Amino acid sequence: MTRMEIPQIIFDDWSRWNDRGRPSHEIDGVPSDFGCLGLYLLGTSDVDGYTGAGSAKHLHPGVLYIGMSTHVDRRLERYHSAVRAYRREQDDRTCQRLRFSAWRSEWSMYARPGIAKPVVEIAALKLYERALLYEFARKYGRLPPLNRE
Repeated sequence: MTRMEIPQIIFDDWSRWNDRGRPSHEIDGVPSDFGCLGLYLLGTSDVDGYTGAGSAKHLHPGVLYIGMSTHVDRRLERYHSAVRAYRREQDDRTCQRLRFSAWRSEWSMYARPGIAKPVVEIAALKLYERALLYEFARKYGRLPPLNRE
C-alpha cells in the first residue's frame, strides 16, 4: 500500500476575529461563491504572539477549533456553530478574545472544467483536517473544545 503524504500546512499568522476581511464582497469580478479549499483554526487570545512553526499552529493549547471548508474565506466571513458556542461558553459575546488562522490550498471548487466538484481534492482536505485533529488529540489527550466529534 502506498503511504499517503500529508504536506506541510503553513497557516497564516493569527488575527483577531473582529478584524477579518470580507473578500467575497471586496474582489471585483469574482463571484461570492468562488471556492478556495482550505483549513482554518479558531483560538483564544492565548495564541497571540505565538510564532512557532506555521505548520504547528494547530498544536497550541489555545486552539478551540480545527475546521475545513470548500470556501475558506467565505467561511471565515460568517459566524457558524463553533463561533456561537465560543461566544456562549467563553462569555465573550463580542468575540474580543477570538482569533483565527487559515491555510488556503491551491485548489478551487471550480479548478477543472467540466467537473462539478474536485472530489480527490476535497477528500484530501478532509484527510488533512483529520490529521491535524489527530495530532492535537495525541498531544493533549483531547480534541479542541469546540470540535464536538
